Amino acid sequence: MNRKYKVAIVGGGPAGSLTAVSLCTARPELAGDVLLLEARGMPREKVCGGGLARRVADRLASLGIDLESIPYARVNGMSLVFGGREASSVFYGRESYVVRRSAFDALLLERARECGVEVRTGAPVKGAYRERDGITLVGGDGSEYRARVLVAADGVNGKSRTWFGLPARHERRLLLQTDFKRVESDHVLDSSLIMDYSAVKYGISGYAWIFPSVDEEGEPVFNAGITGLPYSKGASSTLKAVFEQVMQDYHHVHGLTPGGFKYKSYPERVFSPLQVNASGGVIFVGEQLGVDPMTGEGLGICADSAACAAEEIICAMDTGDYSGRGYNRRLLRCGFFPLYTAGKIFTEFLTARRFPLLLSLIANSNGDGREFVLNHYCKIFAGVMEPASLCSLQLLREIFNGIRQTVYG
Repeated sequence: MNRKYKVAIVGGGPAGSLTAVSLCTARPELAGDVLLLEARGMPREKVCGGGLARRVADRLASLGIDLESIPYARVNGMSLVFGGREASSVFYGRESYVVRRSAFDALLLERARECGVEVRTGAPVKGAYRERDGITLVGGDGSEYRARVLVAADGVNGKSRTWFGLPARHERRLLLQTDFKRVESDHVLDSSLIMDYSAVKYGISGYAWIFPSVDEEGEPVFNAGITGLPYSKGASSTLKAVFEQVMQDYHHVHGLTPGGFKYKSYPERVFSPLQVNASGGVIFVGEQLGVDPMTGEGLGICADSAACAAEEIICAMDTGDYSGRGYNRRLLRCGFFPLYTAGKIFTEFLTARRFPLLLSLIANSNGDGREFVLNHYCKIFAGVMEPASLCSLQLLREIFNGIRQTVYG
């Protein structure tokens, strides 16, 4: 049996790498006692929109991670669209980004290596079990690894919860993604995150998106796609038909896909604060927890849960309490949670009848300069405002005034 590590991390994506980097940044002496196991080699393809909020980029910078070494597209605002109506907000001078995940994930894993973490790629883990003083992991080749703490960062399809008899999480949703050529211009599609909820008119409780992005060589492309149905047989053909119908409204991209859209599929699960997120020396991070239900953004919870996990592990080492009881409280205080809460409320209104009213309530559509929910959401997304402001009395008053104006004129 191999030596015993203080921390073993299963999964070398953003959540796993950032947990390792956060630990070693806070406690450099831990570096030689952290093992990170990634099933595949790096860089590896990751099908994902790649939206990176500026607040997350700021956290990366504090960990010594420089985005300038990889290609990315800049975005300066967000628009929510429904039919012919649109609600938009800028990021208040703090651009966010869209990254190509293969390059981004490899960058984070390399930063973990630089911190002194023992990184093993091509090292799948097929199971784990608890012992009296820690966790034993079983590799795909039968090798065993022992650790005091296990960080499960094995993603939306990971099996780590089943290793410990924990209940299944919410059902998976299907996302279809396509990339196609982008001719850079001053059009809004080249500088904003577009979330089009017209799909609800077709019975899809989700949205289509269009993001300016880059390909593996850094050339400009559009990253687009659709979500809103369970990951099940027949869902793909339905989503394709609705996506292509919605895209008829975007004349700017007509002619850029002469061969039609070429789709890739991937699953996601929405975060729930009620699920088990830590138990007896095991901590789940990243897309093992879920994503923002409104935008589907996963990199935010990867960064926030990594920071929370690092804090919880350090506290456990200092106190001897490895129950993980403090982890949920940390998650509820992190920047992701207010955005999740707003997104959860938002998605409850995803019907064709309700959505026009919702758009009026969240957007400053009156032109009088007042800031509504979408403005606050974008300020938090961009790191301009503290996340707790999304639950402030001031914002609640603005929502009430918006309801009154919408109903009574």
